[in-house]
Amino acid sequence: DEFEKLNKGCPTSLLPDLLKNNFLEGPPLSLVKDVKDILEIWRRLKAAYGDCRYLLSKKLAEIDSIDQLKNHPLKTVEGIIKIVNLMKDLLQLAKRHGLENNLYYGNALEKIFKLIGDNRFTRWLSTSYNLSEGEEQWNHLIQFLEQEIKIYQQKALYTSKHSDSAQHGVQKPNKS
Repeated sequence: DEFEKLNKGCPTSLLPDLLKNNFLEGPPLSLVKDVKDILEIWRRLKAAYGDCRYLLSKKLAEIDSIDQLKNHPLKTVEGIIKIVNLMKDLLQLAKRHGLENNLYYGNALEKIFKLIGDNRFTRWLSTSYNLSEGEEQWNHLIQFLEQEIKIYQQKALYTSKHSDSAQHGVQKPNKS
């Protein structure tokens, strides 16, 4: 994705070196190290690594690396942010390669529901029970989790303001 963004403003003659020097390493780099034609580089890379279902399943596996949301507010917010970013990446990848059904009807949502916990899942479900399955449900879950992040941020601001005012406020005089 990053390479494709740069690709749009870069002269074609520089693309092979740009790709090899900044975006590839290990076996993919070895596969195209001596190739000078960008189209041939893409052909080889896609032939070796371009199975879109594999890309999607590899991205879905990242869900397993996210810790279940803890009761600590900072860990909870970090976890929700990771989930939202991953869900957006998965959606983009699935749309780009026509794999939406693999995303919406696989076990990704169940894994995410387990991560967010029963209470948060129930709250989301109470706002989404009339949505159709698939992209509408996926996007609604992203919006719900983004709202959860904002709530945690506002709560942190509110509690820090009140604790600051309590620390700097006027204390009652001692009657002794």
